[in-house]
Amino acid sequence: MYAAYFGQWNLPLNVVIYASALDALVDLHSLMPMVLLTDLHMSKMDGFEFINTVRKNPKFSELPIIAITGMTSDQIHSSGGLDGDVFILNKPIDMDWLKEFLLGILSMQSGTNDF
Repeated sequence: MYAAYFGQWNLPLNVVIYASALDALVDLHSLMPMVLLTDLHMSKMDGFEFINTVRKNPKFSELPIIAITGMTSDQIHSSGGLDGDVFILNKPIDMDWLKEFLLGILSMQSGTNDF
């Protein structure tokens, strides 16, 4: 679903989708992403552990992270919570918000507002 939307948006994005957080961690250093989207509910390594592992690396301490979830705020809090700099995108996903967020990231990366 994400790849279909990203393709329709015609943004200069190089999207890489992984089946698991563990697979993503293996490649994260070589990819050096400009933004990370992750679900909070995943098998083997959930999104909370994934985000905490990513944040422990100084290279990714400022990486914008979007946590996608169907959890309520109370459920997120009782599961360990998230740092204040992690954006929470509730399901169903507001794809317009996500597009604008990515446009903002691209604008900051290029130093311009032209899109």
